[in-house]
Amino acid sequence: MTTLSTVACNKMIDGLLGKLQHSFTSHMSSYKMESFEPVPIGSWARVRLYDGHFEKIGKMCRGGDFQVLPQGDNIVIRGTISVPEPAAKFNGDAYLYNRLKVRNSDLHLCAKDASFRMQMIVNKRLKKIDIDELEPVAISGFHVEDEKGHMYKELPWPFSKIRETQLVKQKYQFMSQLQHKLCDNIREMVSKREVKEEILQLV
Repeated sequence: MTTLSTVACNKMIDGLLGKLQHSFTSHMSSYKMESFEPVPIGSWARVRLYDGHFEKIGKMCRGGDFQVLPQGDNIVIRGTISVPEPAAKFNGDAYLYNRLKVRNSDLHLCAKDASFRMQMIVNKRLKKIDIDELEPVAISGFHVEDEKGHMYKELPWPFSKIRETQLVKQKYQFMSQLQHKLCDNIREMVSKREVKEEILQLV
């Protein structure tokens, strides 16, 4: 049986998110965004996105209280985390079907917010901590912009013809790659001796 209260659990998660924020932002320029689907522009052009990498994220936070659920020898800790304003920078080239090619080396895929369901399993007897789940919940405000924050119709032609409805595949690819990078970071973080000991002492 754990004595970890909701208040103490929330405080512990807040501390983990602070460490995760520092780890992610320290290395995000090296986190490549790969194999993105071309963005169709009507039936007459497509935009190829390449050489992408994460550029920024806002301050990560909890999406409410985390739950503490004893299950046999395990303690399950779960809740939702929010990642505000994630953004990635790409090179983008437009290919028109008359074989004209238009370069734009500075396109950004951005979102207002991305949220994930996180589940951590702690086994104090085995001194083991696993991030069992970091699953996408929702992404809002997904769009394309330039380095000055200009969106859609304010972009240079033909990129100004891109619409939100044409970014469905890219939205899910963006969310998936953000999920994997965050999950890798937090799993690496909880495997560190000092972080593991801190969590085991609290539970």
